[in-house]
Amino acid sequence: MKRKIVRLAALGLALLLFATGCGKSGLSEIPPTDIAMQTVTQGSQGDVLTLRFQVPNDWTLKSPEAYAIYAVNETAYQEGERFAEETLPYVLVIENYNYIDGDPASPVSDDAKAAFHELFQGDPEKYKAYLNANVGAAILGEQLADSAGQFDTLSPGEAVQGYFDLLTTSAEQQNQAEDANYLTSFSCMYYDGKNGKIAEVRYTFTYEDATYGGVYYIREDIPYQVWGGFDETVALSSGDVALYVADSLEIIKEAS
Repeated sequence: MKRKIVRLAALGLALLLFATGCGKSGLSEIPPTDIAMQTVTQGSQGDVLTLRFQVPNDWTLKSPEAYAIYAVNETAYQEGERFAEETLPYVLVIENYNYIDGDPASPVSDDAKAAFHELFQGDPEKYKAYLNANVGAAILGEQLADSAGQFDTLSPGEAVQGYFDLLTTSAEQQNQAEDANYLTSFSCMYYDGKNGKIAEVRYTFTYEDATYGGVYYIREDIPYQVWGGFDETVALSSGDVALYVADSLEIIKEAS
């Protein structure tokens, strides 16, 4: 079965209504969970970073970049043959949001850093534009890769890595993406985490007549975010656990 890859930060089936504002009436409490979680310590590629966090008991950890770690529900992922975009609710990504895909060779722009700053001040408009451009650039990149047959057959691990590689797009693709609206829904709210404010950003977009979406949980006290996807047919999506992973996240070691 042909596997197609779309930008990981843009998948899921979460939102039905379109909204552009963030709640400004205070911080929400993080609800309790009965998900069976374990505390793990994981290093990144090249041992640049070591993080401690909670993940579901049977999920597998991967370290594809210097500042990024994945957690994958591989047992559920491999139960049947699926298109790659359909597997992404089984993948959770922890990354330093100062770098694209956690790659220190690809720092985000000053405008992107300003978007994160303003998001925590209660103004999400710059962040929404930043996210829209990334989603659009990834869609354009996937279309080019697909036309070349780049992702015809992929293992689960390759699907995850290949999907994230699409975020590193050319300047031409980024410029094209900035000229169109790719997000079909966008909303945000704030949680009172153990170590400070956590912003929740949920969004959806359409690709090849299907709707995908995802959620970011973004820490204010440290430059890290956790991404998860949603699928209402999946018993436990990565988006269901992403908030708890983000709240538990600790930096044990980080290269300067």
